[in-house]
Amino acid sequence: MKIEEERGGPKEERRPYLSTLCESLPEAEKWRMTIIRDIAKKVSQIQNAGLGEFKLRDLNDEINKLLREKVSLRFSKYNIFSGKLVV
Repeated sequence: MKIEEERGGPKEERRPYLSTLCESLPEAEKWRMTIIRDIAKKVSQIQNAGLGEFKLRDLNDEINKLLREKVSLRFSKYNIFSGKLVV
């Protein structure tokens, strides 16, 4: 992977944990869409009838975390668009 980065190849971006780290509207929208895709995948997994109780609870916790991130990004996107500075 380091060889690709040295050659200028594709570098994998990580989703920012804090929504305040998004500085532009397209970037915030991109991360919001990846969160929505992750939620959809986990919801389809949670509908599997053969899941155990612990796996079901873990998936539910992950979905709730992603939903909090999505809401946080929505407010961040609003603040970027409106030009408001949130401290």
